[in-house]
Amino acid sequence: MPHNRSTDEGREKSGKGFNEEEKAEKSVQESVGNTIERHKTHSGPADELEDESDEQNEQSESALRLRDHLEGLPQELYHYIYDLTFTAGRKRCIYVPWTFTGKYDRGPGMLSINEKLPHLLHVDRRSRKKFARMYFGDPKSILVIHGGAIRNVHIESQHLELIPELVFIRGGRSWDDAYDDRARQDMVAHGFGAAVVEKFEFMSPTEFVARYKDQARRVRKAKARRKSRQSLPHAVVDGP
Repeated sequence: MPHNRSTDEGREKSGKGFNEEEKAEKSVQESVGNTIERHKTHSGPADELEDESDEQNEQSESALRLRDHLEGLPQELYHYIYDLTFTAGRKRCIYVPWTFTGKYDRGPGMLSINEKLPHLLHVDRRSRKKFARMYFGDPKSILVIHGGAIRNVHIESQHLELIPELVFIRGGRSWDDAYDDRARQDMVAHGFGAAVVEKFEFMSPTEFVARYKDQARRVRKAKARRKSRQSLPHAVVDGP
C-alpha cells in the first residue's frame, strides 16, 4: 500500500492536539486540586460562620440539658445550687479610671471601670438581677470618677444605682456650683439616670484620699489577719 504523506501529517496534528488537550486538562485538575486544598486548610468566612454556628448550637443544647437536670432536683437543693452559682462574692470594689491610679493605693478588691464585666451578668433576667445586686451593691463598694472619665463609664445606669457611694473628683485649682452643674449635665448627656446623678458626691482629690485612706488601711489589715489565721494549724483555728 502506498505511503500517504497527508495521512501521516493528519495523525501528527491529531496527536499534538490530543497532547495539548491532555496537558490542559491536567493543568485544570491541578488548579482545582490546589483550590480544594487551600479551602481545606484556610476556611473562608462562610465556613467560619458555619463552625461558629455549630459551636453556639452545641452550647445552647448543653445549657438546655443542664437546665433540665437542675429542674429535676428537689426544690431546696435547686435553690442552693442556683444561689451558689449566681451570687457574687462580697468584696470591696472601687470602680475608678486608670488615669486616677496615682491618687490611692490599688488593692486586689479594686476594679477599673474599663475592665470587662463578669459573664454572669448576661445569663438570664432573674440571675442577672440577683448577681448584679451582689456584685455592685456591696456596702463597701464605691464608684470614683472625674470629669474626663465620664464618657468612659460603660456601667449601665440600673447598675450604677446599686453602688452605695458615687464620688466625683473635682479637677483644677478652683471650682464652684457652676462647675458641679456642668459635670452633672455631662453625666445626663452620657446616659446617667437622674437618681444616679443625684447620688454623686463632689469632692477634691485631697478630700477623697483623707476620707478613704484610713478605711483602705483597715481593709488591708483585716485581710492580713484573715490570711494569718488561715496559715495556722487546724487544731488552733478550730479550737475554742
